[in-house]
Amino acid sequence: MRFGLSLLFCLVAPLVAQEIVINPPTPTNNGLFGNRTASIADRLFVTELGSNNFTGSVHIYRVTGGQPQFLQTLDNPDGQGRNFGFALDAVSTEAGLFLAIGAAFNNVPASQGRGGTVQSGEVLIYFDSAADMEDTFTLLSRLDLREFNQSDMGFGNALDLDLVPGGFELAVGATRFTNPNSQLQSGAVAIYTSTDATTWMRGQLIQPDNVTAGGEFGLPVELQDSQLFVGASNDSVAMTQSGSCYLYTRSAQTKNLFQEQAKFQASDADTLPFAAFGENFTLLPNGTLVIAAPRTPANNIVPGRVYVFNAEGAQGDVTETQAINPTNPVDNGFFGVGLTSSHDNRLFIGDPSTVLNQNNNAGSILEFGLEGGTWTFVQSFTQGDPAAEAFFGDTIKWLQIGEPFYLAGGAPSRSSKGAAFSGQVSLFEQESATPIFSDGFESGDTSVWSSSTPFADFELEKQGELLAVLRGARFKGAFGMQVAGNAGTAFVESTGGDSATDFRCRVQFSTNDLDLPINNRLRILAAGSLESGRVPWLAVELYRDGQGTNLQLLAREDSALMRMSDPITLSGPWHGVEVALIPGDSNGSVSLRVNSQTVTVGSLTNTGANVDFMRIGVMPASTPATETITGSVYFDDFAAQAGGTIGNACLNDADFRTHASDWDGGDILFLVSLLNLPCQ
Repeated sequence: MRFGLSLLFCLVAPLVAQEIVINPPTPTNNGLFGNRTASIADRLFVTELGSNNFTGSVHIYRVTGGQPQFLQTLDNPDGQGRNFGFALDAVSTEAGLFLAIGAAFNNVPASQGRGGTVQSGEVLIYFDSAADMEDTFTLLSRLDLREFNQSDMGFGNALDLDLVPGGFELAVGATRFTNPNSQLQSGAVAIYTSTDATTWMRGQLIQPDNVTAGGEFGLPVELQDSQLFVGASNDSVAMTQSGSCYLYTRSAQTKNLFQEQAKFQASDADTLPFAAFGENFTLLPNGTLVIAAPRTPANNIVPGRVYVFNAEGAQGDVTETQAINPTNPVDNGFFGVGLTSSHDNRLFIGDPSTVLNQNNNAGSILEFGLEGGTWTFVQSFTQGDPAAEAFFGDTIKWLQIGEPFYLAGGAPSRSSKGAAFSGQVSLFEQESATPIFSDGFESGDTSVWSSSTPFADFELEKQGELLAVLRGARFKGAFGMQVAGNAGTAFVESTGGDSATDFRCRVQFSTNDLDLPINNRLRILAAGSLESGRVPWLAVELYRDGQGTNLQLLAREDSALMRMSDPITLSGPWHGVEVALIPGDSNGSVSLRVNSQTVTVGSLTNTGANVDFMRIGVMPASTPATETITGSVYFDDFAAQAGGTIGNACLNDADFRTHASDWDGGDILFLVSLLNLPCQ
């Protein structure tokens, strides 16, 4: 998640979203379908905790064109234990899709060689291979903490699965883990790494020194690059079970070691017993940290409350800026038990006890936007046919499924088709900006990143040089294209633009294995007008000097003079680039944003500048290379549009040091504000 940058959010008439209703494949009494949701690529995962006598199941859907198609059900594999699916997360790679499922009450039987404890909990890793085209997940590996020989440790109550350089990183909460030294059942978080998601190595076991017994430390957990957030909703440091939330940062010297940096508590925690502060939290792209306390008492009832902390607070200064209360508070309202945020800095709060049409506990989701430094109510989302005791909003999640974004709301206690408390999920599709090049880059009849890309392996032959469009390109967040550094001229081009004169484009690239000799240059991006004979109005080039590899912007004037920006030195394997073109008579400009740095070539006379073609790949630079270039350049996540800001300005430097699948939502193909507002 990102810190230090804010989004100017103006409140306008709410956008109307169509509801997509999903019921369990076979509704059963007390199924509690919708207790958890997750997504990756075009897949939606929904938990049904009460299935199979409460051992639990996870149902898998493909969502295309707003239509869910049921694919598969994963049942708790041993037919024992409980809470299979209470925690979910998924990532994608070139190899396929990986799904992590927590089962905090599963047994770890000695007969399977994984220990002899009872109901200590485990995490199960499933895999859907991109090679077999079967769209089926199979069990790949299992993790537990059997070495501590503890029962009822709640291992798997929360988890977060991420991609990191060299493989995978997994954080797992064990909320009732007993500290061997203090003998307090205060909870812990285990950090695992793997190169293939088959064999895992446990690293640090995080146990805070100042959490109290029964503190439930480890629910929830969230990894964000160099940071780890951990909830402890029953922590009694301030008052009995008032709750807290911890921030850990990754050590600069030892990347697998996290150190406690901050502890968040409500400003009035010493007056709020049983508030459950930290039961849920969400971190917005602008750095705002929002923490729920769904059992906060007020005026002799227990309606719940949500607390907002500023961006600096997430860096260690834990300043609370606002407390958000329900509009219509009710006793046992659990306001905030469901909590999520969007890629464009909108906040969504579950209010599951909302009364609608005289239906008690029908539930709703409230959207808030930031205006003048204050979070203000924007609109509410409710089910089309509210039902009593549905508790809609008990769980909510901002998801990207394929290209669209969705607000997912669970109504786990809703009854349907004659089954009491069978559960239901509602998806509300959210509007996205339309890119200029709507099908991605095209070469002939082949669209590199569009939905028409065939699932089979293929390669593009372009101007005599080899371009590899990788199979994993069909998965958001996977590599899209690999270009050999010595190709000379090998690129993909789109000519589907609208002659944009106020133009933005963004692409992610990696030069991790590129060997660019000193004093040599390589062009990787160009955009311009077809009318000019494909002479670019802007270009981006790599060049190497004695200090390292740099990126530089070139901007063309009406006179055909090409002006260069100051260089930006690159560090790390992954980089996000955003280029902005604004024509003008002595006041035109072209700017280049690389990771968190921006350079601009200004005072341009480029009145004729417009863009209707784009190229990425390897092209001759302004100064031809004099030595052999080896290795490859990798590209992914291209988008272009007229005006606005595509996404880099919303992200910080750390985001572009990791692959897009590590970013919130998994991919930023449409990481644009719904209101087309720029990031500030």
